[in-house]
Amino acid sequence: MKRKKKKKIKNKKIVRPISPLEKLNRLRDGSFVSEEVPPFVGLTKPNEFSTLDGSIIPSNTPYHIFYDGVDKSEFYRTGRRYTNNSQPILRLKGETSFGQYKRLKGVLGTQNYFVPIVFEPKKKDFKRGFAYRFFARKRYGDKKVIEISETDFKNNSPMYTTIQTRWFVGDNKLNNELKNPKLVEKLVKEGFQELENLNPMEGYTGPDDKLKSLNTLKDLQSQTKVTKKNKKKFSKGTKKRKRNRSTETQTTQAPSNTGGGSAY
Repeated sequence: MKRKKKKKIKNKKIVRPISPLEKLNRLRDGSFVSEEVPPFVGLTKPNEFSTLDGSIIPSNTPYHIFYDGVDKSEFYRTGRRYTNNSQPILRLKGETSFGQYKRLKGVLGTQNYFVPIVFEPKKKDFKRGFAYRFFARKRYGDKKVIEISETDFKNNSPMYTTIQTRWFVGDNKLNNELKNPKLVEKLVKEGFQELENLNPMEGYTGPDDKLKSLNTLKDLQSQTKVTKKNKKKFSKGTKKRKRNRSTETQTTQAPSNTGGGSAY
């Protein structure tokens, strides 16, 4: 059995762990450099950070972020990693994803969730011929679209993305068939694709004459094309019937007397 030769790895850097005593000696000598790689290293932007005494940190200054898992907080210091020369700095504008999450979490803790409702037009809506509908989608989590009340819509919750639309109701069938599908298409263009199958006949109070659910304006156009074809077929059928009747009347007429004397 031949032994496999171990390949030599070139330019391999050997990292030697630092003992606590050596760390203390480096701190005493003023040459301590942390071996821990910070989670984030970047360059400052103009007027983005300041020192504790209020002095603005110049742009393109290297800094790193240290996260405290116990206090759930973040700290900023100058330098690409922590040394004895690193200075604590304060962020004046902007925020990290962690800072945004923490800020929103503080707001969300006291924020009430929207309650889904079922669309029911009121008397004033039927009088004027239209109502207003409000929809919301969660910005976090399942991002499900629900219909909400006007009160919740006016709360402007940071948890939801909201939208409103006019909606035609009443006994005018054409409004539901022609105008509501266009409103649905507008909602879809605004980013609410989940509302594509919204029934435009919701809120219609007229007679039910075998009404079909029209989801888009294309459905209505296809239905009108079918009715036009049926009208053409009906008109052709009536013409054929008229022609048949005319031929029948001509064949059923009595033959004319041609004359002829009687024989004696």
